[in-house]
Amino acid sequence: MDQKTDIKNKTEELQKLLLQSIQMYSEIESIYLEIHHTSSESSSLTIDTNNQKLNLLFHDVKQVESPLAQLIASTDKIVDKVALLIKKRVTVIESVYNWNRSLVNKTSNIASLLQHEINTVANGRSAIKCYKPLPDGRKGLISNSF
Repeated sequence: MDQKTDIKNKTEELQKLLLQSIQMYSEIESIYLEIHHTSSESSSLTIDTNNQKLNLLFHDVKQVESPLAQLIASTDKIVDKVALLIKKRVTVIESVYNWNRSLVNKTSNIASLLQHEINTVANGRSAIKCYKPLPDGRKGLISNSF
C-alpha cells in the first residue's frame, strides 16, 4: 500500500470515528437538556431511564474514543475536513461538560436540602421523646411528691 492510500484510509477512518463520537456526545447533550427541562417532580422511572441511557452512551463513547485517540496520535497530518470535525467534537464535549457540571451542582443542592430535612426530622424525634411519660416505677421528683 502506498503512502497516499494509507493517508486516505486513515482520513476516512478518522472522519468515521469523529462523526460517531460527535453523534454520541450530541445524544448525551440532548439527554442532559431533557433532564434540565424536566420538572423536579419527575418520576423515579424517568430518572432511572435517563440514567440508563447515559450509562449506555458513555460506555459506547469509550469504545470509540480509544481507537480515535490512537488514530489521531498516529496521524502525521490532519486534513481540513478532519480538523473541522475535531473542532466540532470539542465544542460538543465542552457543552456536555457544562451540562454535566450544572447537573452535578443541582443534585448536590438537592442532596443538601434532603440532608437538612433528615436532620430536622431527627431533631424533632429527639424532642418528642422528651414528652413520653415515664413508666410507673420511675416517677420524677415532682410526681413523687403527690
